Amino acid sequence: MKEVIKFTIIIPAYNVEKFIIRTLESVFNQTYKNFEVLVIDDCSCDNTLAKLAIIKDKRLKIIKNQFNLGPGIARNIGIEKATGNWILFLDADDELEPFALDSLYDFILKNKVKENELIAYNWKYKNQKSVKFEGRYDFNSLKKSKLELIKDFISLGMDGSVIYTLFPKKFLQENIIKFEKGFHEDIYFIFKSYVKSKKIYILDKRIYKKFNRENSIINSISKAHIDGYINAFLDIYKLLNEENLFGYLRDYFILGLINIMAVEIQNIWKNSDKNSLKMKLYKYLYEKFKQIEYIINFSLIEEVERLNKNTKYFMIVRFFLNHIFNENLVLEMDLFLKNISKKSWSCYDLHNSLFLSYNEIRTCCKRFFDDGVMKGDVILINTDKQEVTLENILQSKQDLYFRINKGEAYECQNCPFLEFKEWGYIDKLNIEHLSLEYHSLCNMKCIYCSEHYYGGKKANYDVKKLLNELIINNALKNVKTIVWGGGEPTLVKDFEYLLNFIVQKIPQVKVRIITNATKYVPLICDLLKNDKIMITTSIDAGTEDTFFKIRKSKLFLKVFSNLKKYNKCDAKNNITIKYIILEKNKDLKNIENFVKLIKKFDLINCNFQISYNFKKQKVDIDSVVSMVVLYGLLANSGVNVVFLDDLIRQRLKINEASYQIIHNKLKEIGYDKFLFDPNKNKEIVIWGAGEQTKSLINNSYLLKKVKISYIVDDFVSKEGIEFLGYPVYSSEKLKKDTYPIIVSASQSTPLIIKKFKTLGISENRLVNGLIL
Repeated sequence: MKEVIKFTIIIPAYNVEKFIIRTLESVFNQTYKNFEVLVIDDCSCDNTLAKLAIIKDKRLKIIKNQFNLGPGIARNIGIEKATGNWILFLDADDELEPFALDSLYDFILKNKVKENELIAYNWKYKNQKSVKFEGRYDFNSLKKSKLELIKDFISLGMDGSVIYTLFPKKFLQENIIKFEKGFHEDIYFIFKSYVKSKKIYILDKRIYKKFNRENSIINSISKAHIDGYINAFLDIYKLLNEENLFGYLRDYFILGLINIMAVEIQNIWKNSDKNSLKMKLYKYLYEKFKQIEYIINFSLIEEVERLNKNTKYFMIVRFFLNHIFNENLVLEMDLFLKNISKKSWSCYDLHNSLFLSYNEIRTCCKRFFDDGVMKGDVILINTDKQEVTLENILQSKQDLYFRINKGEAYECQNCPFLEFKEWGYIDKLNIEHLSLEYHSLCNMKCIYCSEHYYGGKKANYDVKKLLNELIINNALKNVKTIVWGGGEPTLVKDFEYLLNFIVQKIPQVKVRIITNATKYVPLICDLLKNDKIMITTSIDAGTEDTFFKIRKSKLFLKVFSNLKKYNKCDAKNNITIKYIILEKNKDLKNIENFVKLIKKFDLINCNFQISYNFKKQKVDIDSVVSMVVLYGLLANSGVNVVFLDDLIRQRLKINEASYQIIHNKLKEIGYDKFLFDPNKNKEIVIWGAGEQTKSLINNSYLLKKVKISYIVDDFVSKEGIEFLGYPVYSSEKLKKDTYPIIVSASQSTPLIIKKFKTLGISENRLVNGLIL
């Protein structure tokens, strides 16, 4: 059977005497033996031919060009001379894994790959251990329909290289697919192959080893490089017209051209060491695009503004077009590109969080509004359609990261949690926040909730197996928070087993369990005693009647009773009680009764979280008044901590007019003293350099009336930097002054308060009034 499939490996070679022996050794070490190697010597002027002459193997055929024709034409000669029915291309300084051909052979047989189908495979670096990104990022594009694949390719969202694809020789000949002259010769070749192929298979194995050289084509720039890139896209333009597709795909093609300009601007900046050469190449690039404008009949400046994407590529092109006629263009581009070169759009959750639902693996639980549409809870994997593996989770995160930075992730569009900074590539799973929501078993049906949390569903994948794989593969070695939510965790059959499993396997983290506390669990009490877990319970009412209307349960007092039992076990203030402000519970009677019950059941030493209906885009004035009253009554009662939910600040938009209305309403009922008073706090310090502080500084009306001296944060990565223009120090700095301190956090507020108390600073410095 193995004689049926013969591979031809085509290697264009030009002055590669340092590498060619190593490259060929990797080829001749293949476990699959039915292949030939065609080395096309492209008129080398070093000792490449002499090195090749040393190798005595009948499968090696050396073809010498009389003139230097370039790698594209050399490959065309190889295709013509090939006797194998499957062709793969290998650069003369790269290598193949010894199992490469065996893997391809087995894949062809197993999948019955036909002669009009392609196989895409993966790669890794041979050198440069410090390189974070390696491997193909476009497998998800290859899985799409032909039209969607073309969109991704022409908008510059795919690999565009032939060396990671296996081609049938018959397919290339029948479709007259050949390489062009010059640089970037493989762009049109692979594009036409994608368009003409019947199907593209994916072999997700790293069988190709890439060697990264400083003077390689991808690390060089000249007028010829620019010409090659642009000519490839003009060939694509012609093919799209021939296929009657250009009209439909025009925007994607224009997007690709804009991205090409940005790529070449960066190449000029990185690979030109003389300012005079940079200026010539910048001007040449601009003139080439003026020619394209004439050919395709479009205006680059107008299209940049019309498409209006907030990607790094668009930032680069906008800046370039605005400065192209400046005398100091090179200096201005250098400063601009240096500032943004390592930056990208992303968010903390995409890089560091994982949410396990019963039928989804999600990357966040944030909710936000985009033009009136509620978004968030971004899905990585639909477990009904895709297998839950660490590899699939990582690939989905990478895909979302690329789509965000291409401006194509609708689910994340205009998300306030996205930041443009030096995130780095997501090269592995590094989960710092893990949320367990793998079921929807619940004994309540809260009016603000959905069947996603009370529909009675169980996980359709093995949760324990996934957790174990995360641990074994060190994906949780840096985990800082684990939250157990979903429906009601204590109703799940294996709750106690999994809880013990997590506590034992990840002892450095206190698991936060979100429970409605209708069921008393002795294990929870034991773990609270040993400071191993935290619990959060939503009550959302001050009367039994309101509790039933909101949570569809008659166990109102039972919840308080169970929380009292848990509180007696609690050694370190690990209980948080939550009140979500809604239309049905924001009246003064419910709020005052709620605080009375907190006192009655001896829950004063707990932490209290004030939240708001997440389905509302903006916090209305009456709800703000209710929040202030609840905040003030709890603070005056001497509770351990009271703080606002992390989703409130971004929706809390207060101006002078609305503030006066709120202030007057509070004054009428005698609760205006619960507001933060800027006249008593002229200069303050903020503890927390995160999203809450960003929202607080950007959205707070009262905070604009005071001076912020500095920001405190004990994360090592944040110390010594600036955050929103303010210096960031460790909490030790607080000992050196007497400024009032605002704790700006949500879930981490109790931990910050604990740290504050260990510093030996007077608690009178903590600002208690609610900041609007």
